[in-house]
Amino acid sequence: MCTMPEPMPTPSYLSTFLWSQQLRGADTFARKYVGDWLVWEPGAWVAPTRGAVTTMKIDSTSRTPQHGDALCFLLGPADGRTLAIGRDEGNDVLISDATVSRQHAHLTGHAGAWQVRVADGRAATLSGASVTAPATLLQPGQVLQLGGVQLSFHDMPSLLRRLSQ
Repeated sequence: MCTMPEPMPTPSYLSTFLWSQQLRGADTFARKYVGDWLVWEPGAWVAPTRGAVTTMKIDSTSRTPQHGDALCFLLGPADGRTLAIGRDEGNDVLISDATVSRQHAHLTGHAGAWQVRVADGRAATLSGASVTAPATLLQPGQVLQLGGVQLSFHDMPSLLRRLSQ
């Protein structure tokens, strides 16, 4: 009997950690963190609990996220993968917020671009417009609203701009 290995969760990082990493240089940062990003914008969020997947910058005074910090998910290159988003532990991008469905949406990478598809019966907006098409192309800087959660989509140049805010 052959069992499939459990998929690896999507790596996540606090924006303060990524900000400190990019200070070493944008080229070095881009080589180390290859791909596109989904940023859970500041609000009442909790780091995913499964596995040691969230990298935080820890200083001597605090072991918790700083006020206004964001949780950044490294999607990686858009290479034909599909990533599930929701609050269920089995999702690739785990959003631990009661306003998000257990299985809320899917991101699919194809030909260097990402598309979002909302699960049947779920609602979402992309930069204020309802996501109604079977799949909608994501553009850097756009905000995907799932329930009360705002997720911004970024390629490397727009992530570096986001980190410098």
